[in-house]
Amino acid sequence: MGKYFSTKPNTLKYPLEHLDYFIYKILCPPVLINAIKDGRYTSCIWENALTEDENAKMELVQQVALAEKKKQILLHVNAAHRGCINLSGTLSGYIATIRSLTDISCHHQQVIQNYIQLQNKIDCLIRFIEENFGRYCTAFKHPVCHLQSDSLSELRLRFNKLKLKLQQQCSDFELLNIVISAPEEFFNAPALNIDNYEHFLYFKEYIYHLEKLLSQDKTSDIEYNLKECLLRLNYNKFSFIDYIMIRLRTGVDEIEPASEKMLKWYSHLKEFKQLQHLSEYGLFPDSPSLKEQIVSNIHEEIICLEKQEQLKTMVLPVAGPAQVNEERLLTSFSVPQLALFTRLLIDTEILQTKNHTATLRKIAASMRTSKTDSISAESLRIKFYNPESASKNIMKDCLLKMINQLRSY
Repeated sequence: MGKYFSTKPNTLKYPLEHLDYFIYKILCPPVLINAIKDGRYTSCIWENALTEDENAKMELVQQVALAEKKKQILLHVNAAHRGCINLSGTLSGYIATIRSLTDISCHHQQVIQNYIQLQNKIDCLIRFIEENFGRYCTAFKHPVCHLQSDSLSELRLRFNKLKLKLQQQCSDFELLNIVISAPEEFFNAPALNIDNYEHFLYFKEYIYHLEKLLSQDKTSDIEYNLKECLLRLNYNKFSFIDYIMIRLRTGVDEIEPASEKMLKWYSHLKEFKQLQHLSEYGLFPDSPSLKEQIVSNIHEEIICLEKQEQLKTMVLPVAGPAQVNEERLLTSFSVPQLALFTRLLIDTEILQTKNHTATLRKIAASMRTSKTDSISAESLRIKFYNPESASKNIMKDCLLKMINQLRSY
């Protein structure tokens, strides 16, 4: 109980001095529980507290009007803003404390109702501050949007409607989970407090942009538009960064030779360096931005590829084009088709091996295609386990051709 009942929270008392006194001294659960127990409780104890929000509002307006410097306005507004958030969170703790009692009387029920009424008044005071003095609320890294004055419950309701629409329209379940997991976790919180208010400000902007996206009726390309929206909102969640990098790597792995892979990575690097996002927002404002993390990851991919190529030139003897062509067998298959044909040979036990990786490495080292003199063993391995539909159709035609050829012998 101690964390709710400290007499703190404002070192700057200005507009909230009396509210602080009522909530932290007069109306805290230990005082009210003992008063009810001793028969001293009376409902008139709430009268001043339930009207004090209007006095606090006028006190703040007066302080701002009389301030001679912007620094003084910032002082008053941020003291009131943070103080109200503290008070709202404290009242949530008070409500939970009374509800947890084993023997709840009608007086206890009245206390709970008055706590809720008082909390609603303080939440209205928070919105008043944000709507009228939002540009001075600098205590948080995210800007306070004075155009969106939702309470936590109102924003939760908007998110639930948004979540339902996304579940109906988005077929990429991995992306869908990334989009809704962070706000879902946030909205499980029973109340706002000074620790989660930063996320509250972010999700106001987040939900606004997603609602705007879905209202534009772009359902035909919803996955692409969702990714663009999350990139713009600096949704720097690790699972989203991992989601992007896996898809970039998959696209690059399909390219041969290594020089073309390098060009593709540099193309991605340019794309993300030029990414425009809302720099003042971020899901995790203390962490590097989404743009910074992806650019850093792409740099690592380029360095890794460069080192792989350096090792090849160090290990393999220098050979002219004619010599390389003599050492490697030319196939009319593409890399995905060669991978599928190899899998057929192994699965039908024509090639008998338990170490698929070693076998694929040997095949990659001994074969070349019309497009590349050097087949990547890793690319061959990926295509071996993930055969493409187009390759399956080509392979069917190839097998029929072989059967017809066999009949002519």
